[in-house]
Amino acid sequence: SNARLTCQDKEDQFTLKVDSGGTLGYGNNALDYPIGLLTGKEANLAIGDSSTNYLNDNNDDSYWLLSPYHFIGDIGYIRSVHYGSLDTNNVLGTYGVRPAVSLFTKVKLSGEGNGTVESPYILAPL
Repeated sequence: SNARLTCQDKEDQFTLKVDSGGTLGYGNNALDYPIGLLTGKEANLAIGDSSTNYLNDNNDDSYWLLSPYHFIGDIGYIRSVHYGSLDTNNVLGTYGVRPAVSLFTKVKLSGEGNGTVESPYILAPL
């Protein structure tokens, strides 16, 4: 509950380019599209104390997170998610990715859509 999710180093704050809708002076304005991977801290908050979290799809496939973990010799290890739990795998493994989009706190679900491809959730400003 005390995890800080804001990045303190402005050059590491990946935000939209100004010509793609970014705001000059906020982050590094390096992205064309605001999509990425969850960090270990974000995944840990989503997982909480429950195995019934939205990251658990009851599938045996692991997927990468953005957070590095450590090196052993020449091999790096990166945080991952497996069955909805935080895990660590070496970079030589073949795992999937689950893209994530961070939303501002001033949006809500409009009440339309159910989250399927045919009827996606629709976001609205607060």
